[in-house]
Amino acid sequence: MASKKAINNGTLVVILTIVIVGYVMMNYSPVGSPAVEDKEFDVVAFQWGFEPQFIEVNKGDHVTLRITSDDVPHGLAIDEYQINETIMPGETVKIEFIADKTGSFKFYCSLVCGVGHDQQHGSIIVKDPLEPEVTTLTAIKTQEKIVVDGIIDKVWNDATESTFTTIFVEESRQIKVKSLTDGSDIFFLLRWSDDDANNDGTTETDRIAIGFDISGNSDIAMGAAGVPHVKVPQRTIG
Repeated sequence: MASKKAINNGTLVVILTIVIVGYVMMNYSPVGSPAVEDKEFDVVAFQWGFEPQFIEVNKGDHVTLRITSDDVPHGLAIDEYQINETIMPGETVKIEFIADKTGSFKFYCSLVCGVGHDQQHGSIIVKDPLEPEVTTLTAIKTQEKIVVDGIIDKVWNDATESTFTTIFVEESRQIKVKSLTDGSDIFFLLRWSDDDANNDGTTETDRIAIGFDISGNSDIAMGAAGVPHVKVPQRTIG
């Protein structure tokens, strides 16, 4: 999906505020320090991905990852937390850290494990429960050709990913969004969990709509697009 709004300057990035299914959710926490929790996750590495691919915690949480390999040796690295571990088949590697930085942090396989190695990554999203959930998305300018064909190719690998929360029919559905621009059009890659995916868009989880400010006043002018779900095993984009 491409927005046909021209970009008139030569800057490398365009900052967009995306409104998923109507509005960005604005959740304010009560005044005071939130309770720090122990968050534990079982992570499976395989050719070529991680399950779960997205992990969400709060700032200050003590995070434990128990990682196993489903096939061959893999690595798991999170640069911002100085983590880089090797996972051998039949073994469980335990990683612990304090989520003291907010943001979306990429974790990836740091051990070459086959032809799809570059696609093996996920994200740890660290939120500050005392901050309102206002999310910005950065559209990175690329010189590579961006093709909208249902395949997530390597041009998207280094694009920053942000997480948005829907409202209305599917409340609290988490949408993972990336954006790229070629200097003329703006492209969006949206991914979400869909337990009843089909090819004809007959269920509500097969459809999503986004809105974004196109005039400087989002109360007056909102651009919107309906996005059908296209079922392509392991390479699905909406």
